[in-house]
Amino acid sequence: MKRADLFTLPDIFLTKTERKILQVSLHAAGGNRPSAKDNIDWKSFPTNGNNFRDHGKITHEYKEKTDTRRLIVTIDPTRPNAAMDIATLIFQYAQDHIPDLDSYALTLDDNFEIDTTQFCVGWYVAAYQFTAFKKSHRTLPQLIWPKNADKKRAQNIAQGIYLARNLINLPANILGPSELADAAQFMAQKHEAKITVIKDENTLRKSFPLVHAVGKGSQRAPCVIDFSWGNPKHKKITLVGKGVVFDTGGYDLKPSSAMLLMKKDMGGAAMALGLAHIMMGLKLPVHLRVIIPAVENSVSGSAFRPMDIFTARNGKTVEIHNTDAEGRLILADCLTLACESKNDVIIDFATLTGAARAALGFDVPALFSNDSDLAQEIQNISLHIDDPVWHLPLWRGYASEMKSNHADMNNTGTSPAGAITAALFLHEFVDKKTPWIHIDHYAWEPYGRPGRAKGGLDQSLRTMLTYIEKNFVTRKK
Repeated sequence: MKRADLFTLPDIFLTKTERKILQVSLHAAGGNRPSAKDNIDWKSFPTNGNNFRDHGKITHEYKEKTDTRRLIVTIDPTRPNAAMDIATLIFQYAQDHIPDLDSYALTLDDNFEIDTTQFCVGWYVAAYQFTAFKKSHRTLPQLIWPKNADKKRAQNIAQGIYLARNLINLPANILGPSELADAAQFMAQKHEAKITVIKDENTLRKSFPLVHAVGKGSQRAPCVIDFSWGNPKHKKITLVGKGVVFDTGGYDLKPSSAMLLMKKDMGGAAMALGLAHIMMGLKLPVHLRVIIPAVENSVSGSAFRPMDIFTARNGKTVEIHNTDAEGRLILADCLTLACESKNDVIIDFATLTGAARAALGFDVPALFSNDSDLAQEIQNISLHIDDPVWHLPLWRGYASEMKSNHADMNNTGTSPAGAITAALFLHEFVDKKTPWIHIDHYAWEPYGRPGRAKGGLDQSLRTMLTYIEKNFVTRKK
């Protein structure tokens, strides 16, 4: 997959067309539908699956005399922020139920009172498919650009989502640490960001000892990606993303069933890069820094072992109690690096623990923070825009499980609250005065649903964008 293709959007929007028009009308549940007179000669097609979750239903009508079709979308007016969800479901409905779809162009009527920019993001998201190794023959519904839609914003957000999903979907034989660094360099150059990729083994051993410890067992050398963009006088936002391109578990080897999806263990890096692309593309007035430790956790004669002890970048000694708890190790050095300069907020993304999935399932990432009010604010934003995260506590009572007889701490614990102990471990490497957000996400859609193609999935990306714009960007009135 060419680096430019990581961002490429499909051609699904039109400014004008000679095709037949398929009009989409939006109505509130209990509100006025097209009048009885208007419905003369229209035939409705009952179809299975035309009701969509919590929002309403779609009615498909056809007028034979003029060969005209329209979709009437009836929504729950108490869900005003469902624009993306509605778009993905209309897109899926058109694919499944409109004959000769390639003969039509869809258009929203002038009374379609919804956030048209978010609707367009949803349209792009619904069209996403990973085609690097297998061509698709799907006919994609095309939409005439709605009035008042912010094209640049919709396209930048969609590109960030596509970037994240494409990176996660790439197999590990294609995406190693150096290839992940290449993708970051390409993006940095695209936005004129300053980037450094630290590959030298001696430098990694001395300056990023935990990153080196995890990555040295693979023939594909580890690296640390570090880039900055924006005016240093603006508020500084640092994103840190876990970049384990494949995780065998190391000597604490995963069973095959648990190893199957481990190409997605760099989902945190994908999320950080996707969000960074959006922020830079929208030219947000912030000072952005992105730090990604890129490694492969392999089994070899040079791989790290249980009971090894390493001195982290911040001077703390860490005893290895489980080589499959490697993500928190590489993040620790990079969080330390981030805290060596002043930040207004640090946000890290990681596919970190199975315990977070046991607590919250696949759909809802766990959110941790050293500021409970901040965590609650972000949770509220996430629920408002249908990109959910859920606040879990940094419960200090479990910190004792990280004690070690021979080092300052160990890298795991015995409690079933594994997501909390992992977050507590990371907390030890964060400046206590710096607002810090930790997202423990799954980064994968296991089933395939409208707008959520089976495979790599962006989670919390739009939530964190909304949080950043709300708190660090002053909009012109």
